[in-house]
Amino acid sequence: TRLQGDWSSDVCSSDLLRLVIVVLSLSFIGITAHLATRRARALRALLRRQAVRLNRTVERRSDQDRRTTEILNGIDTAVARITLSGRVLAINNAYAELYAIDPADTAAPARSVEYDGLRGMPIPPSERPLARAGRGEIFTDVRVWLFTPDGEWRVLSVTSKRLAATESEGTTMLLLAHDVTAITHAQRERERLTAIAS
Repeated sequence: TRLQGDWSSDVCSSDLLRLVIVVLSLSFIGITAHLATRRARALRALLRRQAVRLNRTVERRSDQDRRTTEILNGIDTAVARITLSGRVLAINNAYAELYAIDPADTAAPARSVEYDGLRGMPIPPSERPLARAGRGEIFTDVRVWLFTPDGEWRVLSVTSKRLAATESEGTTMLLLAHDVTAITHAQRERERLTAIAS
């Protein structure tokens, strides 16, 4: 009987111990699940806030790019932005019109041809202002005669400038081409009249 009593008290204490372990395990699992749920909820809220901020940043950047494009397209100077490997990143409308290039396909060759003078020799591709700027050369007021697909001669004053490097693109070059045809013709006419007068 005494053995039975000891055995039943051992069974009770072992059952009680098992019950305590189960309760503790379930409590631990419940607390862990609760903390994981709270953490996941906080992470979702953080991700939502970050997504809203990122969308705002993207919208601001798109607005800035659109404004910059509108400004560049609103000026008469032909502008091209080039990498140091010679790849054209962007051109404005004036550049596209002068060189007869599709603005959507800046990699396509220009249909206008650059010459070293009026009815002179075509400039070799490696010596054209775009190629020189693509090699990182900086120059000012280089005169180029441009023969357009419409059969017109245009005189350009071309300048290149180095732009500061950015994280996404590195150093780029800016090519500016001013149409100085009217000024050049006026100077030639003045020189001709001066020669006649003398």
